[in-house]
Amino acid sequence: MFYAFQDQVKGTEPVYDFWNSKDKEHTFHFGEPWPNEEKGKHPVFYAYPLGDDMRGMLKPVHSFWNNSEKKHAFHLGDSRAGEDKHEALFLAFQEPLIWNMDALCDGAPAVNRAKWLIENKGMTEAAAKAQVMAEFPALFRGGAGGYSGGYVPRAAARFVDGKFPHTLEIVKDAKGQNRLKFSVTPRNPGEVTMIAVHYSVVNKDPGHEDMNFDIHRPMEGSNTYVHVTPDFGPVCEPGSKVTYWLAAMEKGLIVEMPEKACRVPIPQHFMIMHVEQEIKGDDTPVLQSVLQADREREWLLKVEQETMHALAWEAMAASLKGWIVLEVSGVGLMEVYERLEELGNEDAEVESWSFLGKEGRARAAVILAGLGFSGEEPGGGRRSQVHNQMRDTASQEIRKDRVLPEGATVWRVYLDNYDLLEKYPHEVLGGMVEEVAPEVLALRQEYQAWGLPRHPGKAVSRKTVQGAVVDGERGIAYPKGQKLSKYVTIAYQLVSESHCSQRQMQVVCGGLVYFSTFRRQLLGGLNLCWAFIESFNSCGRHKQLIPIGVKLEIIRFLCLVPLCRMDFRLKMNPRVTCSDASQHGGGVCVATSLTNYGEKVALGEERREMVAGGGPRILSIGLFDGIGCLRVALDLLGCDVIGHICVEKDAAARRVVEHHFPDSWHYDDVAEISTEDVQRWALRFGQASLILIGAGPPCQGVSGLNSQRKGALRDERSSLFVHVKRLRELVQCCFPWGQVHCLMESVASMDDRDKHIMTESFGDQPWQIDAGTFCWCSRPRLYWISWELNEEQEDVEIDGRRVILTGHQPWTSSVEAGWTKVDGDRPFPTFTTSRPRTSRGHRPAGLDACDKATTTRWEDDLHRFPPYQYIPRNCVVNKRGDYRLPNIREREYMMGLPVGYTLMCMPKSKRKLPECMDKRLTLVGNAWAVPVVSWLIGQLVGPRGAGPLLPPAEILSRLTLEGNPYIQSRLLRAPLKTDQRASTGAEEALAQKVSR
Repeated sequence: MFYAFQDQVKGTEPVYDFWNSKDKEHTFHFGEPWPNEEKGKHPVFYAYPLGDDMRGMLKPVHSFWNNSEKKHAFHLGDSRAGEDKHEALFLAFQEPLIWNMDALCDGAPAVNRAKWLIENKGMTEAAAKAQVMAEFPALFRGGAGGYSGGYVPRAAARFVDGKFPHTLEIVKDAKGQNRLKFSVTPRNPGEVTMIAVHYSVVNKDPGHEDMNFDIHRPMEGSNTYVHVTPDFGPVCEPGSKVTYWLAAMEKGLIVEMPEKACRVPIPQHFMIMHVEQEIKGDDTPVLQSVLQADREREWLLKVEQETMHALAWEAMAASLKGWIVLEVSGVGLMEVYERLEELGNEDAEVESWSFLGKEGRARAAVILAGLGFSGEEPGGGRRSQVHNQMRDTASQEIRKDRVLPEGATVWRVYLDNYDLLEKYPHEVLGGMVEEVAPEVLALRQEYQAWGLPRHPGKAVSRKTVQGAVVDGERGIAYPKGQKLSKYVTIAYQLVSESHCSQRQMQVVCGGLVYFSTFRRQLLGGLNLCWAFIESFNSCGRHKQLIPIGVKLEIIRFLCLVPLCRMDFRLKMNPRVTCSDASQHGGGVCVATSLTNYGEKVALGEERREMVAGGGPRILSIGLFDGIGCLRVALDLLGCDVIGHICVEKDAAARRVVEHHFPDSWHYDDVAEISTEDVQRWALRFGQASLILIGAGPPCQGVSGLNSQRKGALRDERSSLFVHVKRLRELVQCCFPWGQVHCLMESVASMDDRDKHIMTESFGDQPWQIDAGTFCWCSRPRLYWISWELNEEQEDVEIDGRRVILTGHQPWTSSVEAGWTKVDGDRPFPTFTTSRPRTSRGHRPAGLDACDKATTTRWEDDLHRFPPYQYIPRNCVVNKRGDYRLPNIREREYMMGLPVGYTLMCMPKSKRKLPECMDKRLTLVGNAWAVPVVSWLIGQLVGPRGAGPLLPPAEILSRLTLEGNPYIQSRLLRAPLKTDQRASTGAEEALAQKVSR
């Protein structure tokens, strides 16, 4: 690898891409073509001619001839196996030049020099930075992590040197947010096996979040351990206050970075904290001991108990006459609860340590993080294997995305923790408490057999969990007593005050909302309270006078608290309602009856598991993801997808993916995906056993429809296909435990040269498939895949590298009611992007074959699509003889997408504008044919037990309402032709299924 410039700078000359038609290879050099070569139109990069090597910074790039492969290679250094070294061609850098805006170039900061070039020489920002680095290369020498042919800008770093030399800097993440980056380089890297980083970032807003991470390996090719604040962590703005602490695992021992070891003064906004706490050994559970080490929390809990007892006695003595305002130790009850919430302990009472509430566990995690403990322990994947082998995951796991399992024993499973929840009659609980369940004993034995460390929270005994009081005999549930007394007391105290803070109102109303979860209608009693809370954001005062109306609302709600209970034996009301509200208004809709479509949905089954038996779990990675057709295809097959990575520049396409798959991770630029990003995926999706990469690189530069195409390497957009191989290798490196497979798609109209280039990069020959033999829209495409195809399948014909999928889908299902396909024997032509314009454009495709009526239709439609698409045989017609092209709903359906799938590409306020419709048509025109991709993926997941191996007919059936047995899929796959006639009899059945 060598590094050159993308823009020409002083002293460099252009290097061109030359195509040798005889040897079928590309070469790169200055000047004129060698024998049998054709010179490219534009330079690929700029390098230095042979001569001055800038004091050894520049290295010669030689051409090498590989006798076995019969082609040239170009790189630095000596020849590799099978190569003969030829003459040097040009000079380039061995390391990337990394932009540093603070570097002093002859006394002037680099940023000022670049600014002068931009303002006085008319350079772009990139060219100006490249020129400055070319003039002073020694000041911008980088290390690992650069990319070929350019520069990597970074924010100025603050250097802190100590026992572990390290740097802190602010960098941009994929969403453009400022994040804190640690780079630690131990002085004795051979003796260090792990670096621990604990830190918190305090911005202008009050409060902070503690972060704690273990870095288990240095960056590839270096001794530097790097950590960047993840997406869920705090933003780090310039001037933020950072508190951090470092440690290392050195020769099996934990070694801290002492403050006095730093050679240079630490900046004022950095602090180093040391936490020491010794606890006398006894039978106290571990996590409870950790919480008891928090002296402030213990004192607050003590004050809370004393205040509650005193308040109870005062209430009895006064017989509830008048308002009670009571303080103990000079601290009011409201102040106690406010501080407890700030400490992350919403529940004042301490429950059984093994089932600490979320807030209690969070507080314990903060304390443990300060002591250097991390929840991100190695071996998470093997833990998951142990769990899966010891329990029935298909029916007994509690998950947010699935129906609550039935049975007396269920599991809650986390990456580093699990709970066993058992259901027993109340009478037998006394003799079972403090026993260890047999299933838990079995898991402990498996952990010991695998040699895995167990989190202290796994050493649990049977305890009762109190989130609500559930009376199984009466069939009701209501708030638990301690929370009831707590919130009633503080609400009672609040209305006795004249003024309060926003935080006090939030605490009280939060408790009242908890009560209302047992009787939703009570939320309608809190209206003035929300307006009062919101008023604090604009008044600028910490405390305000409590309006009488707000007090009356709270008192009225307290009087209605006896109604806060759920009755599980009430009959289901078939009237389904939908409501929404904001600060400016609200609305409600009530269903009156079902259409025939709704009746068919009601007949669907409830899908409890994505894949029966808990098969392999899939992580999908969409490069140039568009509207997420890769993810849609996996859902069509019913695969168990645990996560989706979406890499897409188009904001409208990302909106579509965000709407349909809200848990997806989003990135804008495929070229900026780094090793750190992929490592972050591996940490988050460690349970994935199959990683599927889908890539649809831009095809404008290789499409046969583009008369001005430049080719796979010369076109700025189409040349991005090289990142598919790069990221595939990165994923294979970071997911060593899983199978990594890749699918790449592009147009079949590309010439042989571009096809050869992309095939060499991918490593395998493509398959040519046209969706037009399968469904009613033609889409000839090349598919490069990393798995084998099953040639013995019904309705599948394989001829060389061409696959013909046969479908039996009637065209009547692909057009809306009242319209007929003109030519029922051939599919519609390939859907393209919508480009409305007033002129015809340059060499419009198929204009010579169009008659006057067709040309008029094309012009009336503002030349949105190529003229040939407006020929009558490519249209639909109604009884009046009106011709039109397939509309967006029909195009979505024929492409295998749910009807209305792209509607969310723009905000609601713009969805009725013509620009929104054109954008939707363009998104579909750039999309994949979901039925074809589903068949290809089925060839991968079927033999591996990760999904079904479906024939083409079954895939087409799943695109219809009747072909989906599950109610969820029937709701998603609405038909084009819907019968709005009312139907009765299934309303209650549908309401019951929707409510579960």
